[in-house]
Amino acid sequence: MKIINGLKSLIINKNELVLSNLHGLYIYDLITESLKKIYNFKYTLRSIISCLSRPLRRLLREDISLAILEDNENILYVKNKKITSLNILSSTINYEIKLPRGSRPLNLLKIESNENFDKGIYFGEYFSNPEKNKVDVFKIENGNLNSVFTFKENTINHIHNLVVDHNNNCIWILTGDFGSGAAIYQATDNFKTVKKIVGGLQKFRSCVAFPTNKGLLYATDSQFEPNNIRILHEQNNNWIDNNINKINGPCIYGTSVSDKFYFSTSVEAINTGNLFSKLVRNKRGPGIIKNQSEIVCVNSEGNISTVYENKKDKLPYILFQFGNILFPNGTNNTNKLVFTPIALKSNDFDTIIMDL
Repeated sequence: MKIINGLKSLIINKNELVLSNLHGLYIYDLITESLKKIYNFKYTLRSIISCLSRPLRRLLREDISLAILEDNENILYVKNKKITSLNILSSTINYEIKLPRGSRPLNLLKIESNENFDKGIYFGEYFSNPEKNKVDVFKIENGNLNSVFTFKENTINHIHNLVVDHNNNCIWILTGDFGSGAAIYQATDNFKTVKKIVGGLQKFRSCVAFPTNKGLLYATDSQFEPNNIRILHEQNNNWIDNNINKINGPCIYGTSVSDKFYFSTSVEAINTGNLFSKLVRNKRGPGIIKNQSEIVCVNSEGNISTVYENKKDKLPYILFQFGNILFPNGTNNTNKLVFTPIALKSNDFDTIIMDL
């Protein structure tokens, strides 16, 4: 197992990783194990303070939250409520887009080949929305955001993920969080048709899903109720949802390596009560069994195993972030599992490379 200290994994592309810290962006070669810096971030007072300790780094949230490869020369990354396009060969900024609402999307999706959807990079709005105001699916085009679909008022709170399904020529839209907002939608024909497949219960609240030949494999994301790996499939024109196995807690992040699927569980607090009690709370929600984050693997036969565990630290969960394990964006064709623990007792903000 290889550990790269203080660097967060963002993108995997063939045998290279794009990593980041508060100082800049780096490329790590998985074969030669060499590391080179490709871009420097400008220092601000917040970033300087964030460098003093890892808890401060979590508190001030100056890190890149996620990134995606646009092409062989350019990446998109999300930082400080903006989406930035960077040319990694010339180290120049192509454009910046200020997010209309929220600090970040939870995921970015690149559509490269699908007969029914235009190529490009898409995301769904992710922001606090208890009133269930309208929510958009955006496509990034020429440095602008163009809405390709809008959920009307009183429908959902926000969008967790967009998932391409080449077998069914559709995009699955995973939404949250409460009441009718917890749902799985199916988009077809370039987002001209979007229909709810299942919804209204916490078992349909999900952030991670993988299309398989048996159906849509997904994990639930609830701090209130027990969580599971589930599969959604169509049978006799009806959608059937089956429970495969329980998991330790809500799942926000996942990845696939070869024919195996990996889901990481988070340790979250309940966001209720007055502001002070929410900010200082370090007690996990009732939907989390043990006070730790885990990575579980589901193989092609549907068997589940736990491959990694890391206990949550004792700092307040909302101020200093939930316990999570993040995976880099991109297609992983290696024999290695790459991930970054956040707000856990060991390897906080380190990238771990595990041989499979």
